[in-house]
Parts: sequence; structure tokens; C-alpha cells
Amino acid sequence: MHTFLTFLNCQMPIIKRCFSNGGALSRHGFIEEKSVANSLLKKLAQISTQVVQDIVDDSDQEVGGITTTTILARALVNESNQFISKGADPKEIRVGIMAAVEMVIKQLNAMARPINRPEQLLRVAITSAQGDRAIGGLIYQTINTIGLDGQICIRNANTIDVELRFCDAIKFRQSYISPSFINTPSRSLVEFDSALLFICRNTLTRAESIVRAMELAELKRMPLLIIAKDIVDEALNHLILQRINANAKVAAVKAPCLGRWGLTDIAMASGGAVFPKNNEPEPEPATINIYNLGQVGYVTITKEDTLLIQGYGDEKAIVDRIDAIEKEIRWSSSQSQKKILEERMALLDTRVAVFLVGGSSEGDKEKKKALIANAVRITNAAVEGGLVPGGGTALIRCMEHLESLIVENKDQSLGVDTVRRALRMPCWTIAQNAGLDGDEVVYIVETAPMYEDFGYDVVSGKYGSMSMKGIMDPTKVVCTAITNAAGMASLLITDHEYMISNK
Repeated sequence: MHTFLTFLNCQMPIIKRCFSNGGALSRHGFIEEKSVANSLLKKLAQISTQVVQDIVDDSDQEVGGITTTTILARALVNESNQFISKGADPKEIRVGIMAAVEMVIKQLNAMARPINRPEQLLRVAITSAQGDRAIGGLIYQTINTIGLDGQICIRNANTIDVELRFCDAIKFRQSYISPSFINTPSRSLVEFDSALLFICRNTLTRAESIVRAMELAELKRMPLLIIAKDIVDEALNHLILQRINANAKVAAVKAPCLGRWGLTDIAMASGGAVFPKNNEPEPEPATINIYNLGQVGYVTITKEDTLLIQGYGDEKAIVDRIDAIEKEIRWSSSQSQKKILEERMALLDTRVAVFLVGGSSEGDKEKKKALIANAVRITNAAVEGGLVPGGGTALIRCMEHLESLIVENKDQSLGVDTVRRALRMPCWTIAQNAGLDGDEVVYIVETAPMYEDFGYDVVSGKYGSMSMKGIMDPTKVVCTAITNAAGMASLLITDHEYMISNK
């Protein structure tokens, strides 16, 4: 049964399928049971909540700033709905919102101050770690050692404190073949400690060789990662069934697109071999033994990359291979060949920061891991885009620039006004949460600035320079928050037609 509920001006539909028993419709189209109507209204609330949650999650995974995103989005939706209820066109309001947000981002970038001194970076790292000086210091050390583009891995440890190690790793751009292999759902990752590698240059279609490799991994009580040209048919079905039904510690990725040398490099770095050794289409189970399987200390597979840390290969052989590749790059005259060689170099010559997270309990470890991951994202964002005054001050400073923004019609100007009012809300919310009059604090910050970063420090209870007080926000975090908030609000104010399917 499909039920349409239409609100205000219908634009794009949101469709939700519900697997539950609902009431029937009469021949005139009216719902016969009040309970069904109430159920539908609850489902609409759930749909809106899920839309908001998805966007907030994306914001958190990118750079953080989910609180600011949520506060701004709520203000934008509430203000827009007031105008829409009086007859304004939601599509035109959306155009005005997007134009205003573009102007705000431009002003935030112009206001940004770069991080030039080590003590600034350390302060940002500690602040991003919610004041934890130990974790902030480790993040500072990480960025100084491997840079902003360096890879970071976070793992559990049987200790109380957090330790930092720098390790060699193998990295290539291939993800898990099936999401069924994910074992860390909160971050959509596959993570293994001390895993074996079964490396195959051909496409695997039969389950026999996979079964043999899994048996060897089971004997060693270690996870198994399969790297092959592809895995299809019976072989893939067997892996997925074992993962789902038997909770097997197994995952599979496609081989890197580096020709015949890519898998050879991985095998050498992990101390394993490439199968099949002869020209057979698939490896025979009898040829697979524990000594042919590679081994690594940690495995992390994201939606884009595969990272193999601390391979068990011969270090001297790896260094010699890297030197040989460097010579080939210098002597090669083919640009395509140089590109492949450079990718092979990146695959073998990757440095990774590994956070070994200890704690008094599993819950304590998970809390620290989430804190580290979020702090690293925020610190990187601060280094990339600089800092703006915190406490909502930067957004308030952008309000005056919206007064000169020219739009095409009255409804678009309502969208601009919606953004201008919403920019007050982060500062207002901070003041209200501190038990103060939010309207009074916002008025003082807005109308009596002694300098650009004039704001209110709720900790000391005094107004002053936010930069002098160390209250600064990464520009990229604030820009992402206002962008995602505008996207969320635009979706919710223009999607007023919902279709719910009950079965």
C-alpha cells in the first residue's frame, strides 16, 4: 500500500518503505484507522530525523563540527518554514540561502589566520583533543613527522595509556569487494591485527583454494586477507557466507592496478608468495602452505584504500627494490611507465602513525579512539585552512557582509535574511547553555566590537579578543558546518511530498 502525504508546496518526493501491517484505504482515499494516520506521522518524523542524521554523520566524518551544523540547520529550517507558511516559494528561499552561504564562506576564508608557529599547532592539537595534553602532544608529533597527508591508524592495546609508533606500510587504492567484510561498522572499516595474506594474480572463481587458505589461517588463529585480480561466483559466495554465518575473520580486495609487479611487491614486503606459481588459471589447494602466505601486523581497509602495516618481508630486499624503482624512474622515457613506477614507489614507501590505545575498559578505549580520530581531523583542518575567532564570533562578523548581497527577487532575499539570523545562533546557544541571556551576549558581540575577533569567553565570563584567549576554530570546520547546514535545510524545506510503502 502506498500512501502520499503532501505538505505545503510539493517539490521532490522522499520515499520510505515500511515493512509493517497498516490500515486500508477507503474508495475515497481516506485512511480508515486513526492509528495508521498516527503511525504515518511518526514515520515522517523518522524520515526527517534520518535525513538530518545522515548529513551530520557525513560532517563528522569529514572534519567534525556536528554541533554547529545542527544548530545552524535548525535555525535555517525554522526561519524558512515561517516564510513558507506565509506563501514564500521554498525553491527561491533555497537559492537565497545558497547565495548567502557562498558569501559567508568567502568572508570566513578572508578572515582566516594561518598557523605559522609550532606552539600554535600544539595548542590547536590539545584543544581538538578536548584539552587532553597527552593526546594533543601525540597528534602534534604525528603531523610534524608524517605531515598532513600521512596515514594514521588507531588500534587497541593492552595498556592504560596511549602510545604512538611510526611504522612502514603498504598502501594501494582498492577497497573491500563486499561490504559484508566490514567489522567496524561505525567507521565502515575492515580492521585486523596480525593477519595473513593470500595473494593471487588471477581471478578466483572456485572455493577450493580459498577454503585451504582459510584452514591455514584458522590453524594459526589469525585473520585472512585475500588479494586477487578479482573474486567472483562460488569463491565470493563462500567468503560472504563464511563471514555472515560463521563470523569468519576474512576479507577480500582486488589487486592494485600496477601490472604484474604490483602483487610481486606486496608479496615481497609481506614475506609471502604470489599464486599460482605456474600458468594454472587458479591455484591448486595442495600448493598452498603456511610459508607461502604473507603476514602483516595490521590491516585497515576503508571505502577507498587498503593499508597493510608492518609487513614481515625482508627489510633489505624492500630497500633494494625501492632503490631499483628509483633508478627506473630516472631512466624511463615513458610517462605512463613513470606513473606506474611512482605508484609502486608509493605502495612500498609509506610511513604510518599507529596510535595504540589503552584504557581501563573496552568502553574507555572506544571513547579514546573516537577522540583521537576526531582530533586528528580537526587539527588537519586547522593547518590546511587556518583559524577564525571561535565562540560563534566569526559567523557574527559575516552578518554585515550579507547586507550588500544582491539577489533577484523578494523570496531570495528572505533566504539571505534566514542565513543572517541563523549566524547568531551558535553564539546565542553557547551563552544560553552557560546560564546567560543569549540575546544580550549576541547583541554586545554584534554591535560593540572593539576589534574583529571581539567575543565572549564563557569560561572567564569576560568579553575580549578571542585570539588572545586562545578561543579559535578551524576555518574548514566552520565552513563545512555552514555548508552542510544549508544543504540539510534546503532538503527539508523543499521536500514536502512523502511516499510511505506499507507491506
